[in-house]
Amino acid sequence: ASKRLKRLMALARDPCQHFLLKSLAVVVMEPLQLLHSRYLSMAHAKLRQTVDLQTPAFLDELWPRTSSAVQVCQYLSTLLSGEGERLRLLYQHSGYTSLEDWARNRPSEAALVRRLIVATHAWVKRRLQDALSLPERAILGLGDCRRHSEHAALVDAFYAEARAASCPAAEIGRA
Repeated sequence: ASKRLKRLMALARDPCQHFLLKSLAVVVMEPLQLLHSRYLSMAHAKLRQTVDLQTPAFLDELWPRTSSAVQVCQYLSTLLSGEGERLRLLYQHSGYTSLEDWARNRPSEAALVRRLIVATHAWVKRRLQDALSLPERAILGLGDCRRHSEHAALVDAFYAEARAASCPAAEIGRA
């Protein structure tokens, strides 16, 4: 076996490290694996699971209803509120039958999980969700044919942000 596998097996034998590995898997690796697979599928039309293959895959990320970054943030918010069923893997690992008992009796483990959730959420929000909502990318969303009902509001919001940035070109074509 490789050195990496031997180190992982040694970590898994230690109860504290085993909990940490399981926490990382539930809180960090599952959401990031979703993002990774979604972005990989954007490169290949055969792998796209959306019904409408006529729209570019990038538009799926610009629209909050289909954005994988928004889905991951919602998953992490559900975990942070204590409603996520995946938390059961963590508190049952420690021998508790309810989330409340686990949080009360193992505050250090609960604090670790909360920190992981918040850190992962902050990373996804900063690196993906905020980056996709920049004004220069927002204009790309104006061409999304699935958003006709929101088109006027999107155009107004785009030009309002451009005016706020004191961009003289923002007034071109606008009354």
